[in-house]
Amino acid sequence: MRPWDSMERRKLPRYEISLSCDETDLGSYREFHSITRDICEQGVGITLNERLPLDASVQVCLAMPDNREQIYLRGKVVWIIKLEENNFRAGILLDKFDLRPIPLVLRMIKFQLKSRYYQ
Repeated sequence: MRPWDSMERRKLPRYEISLSCDETDLGSYREFHSITRDICEQGVGITLNERLPLDASVQVCLAMPDNREQIYLRGKVVWIIKLEENNFRAGILLDKFDLRPIPLVLRMIKFQLKSRYYQ
């Protein structure tokens, strides 16, 4: 483990949330599919099968499962690590810090409870 991996540098609380999302590298227009790992007002943590370029400007599209709403965000890849072959984690710092994570988390909890009891 690298020394900086164990240091917590986050200033805002992160909320674990698993959403399907797609990223587009705005430099190459290459598309990636990922799953969110956590979110906060300033960023999104994702897991994906391909390496996103570090410092790439990206457009992120979060797909809400409750009503299929798509939430579009723009940001920059600020870190990426390889977990194993074809498995990466990345952090995206958003251009505008206007993502409201708590309503998204509450929507996911409500959706999960509803799908659990109304199958």
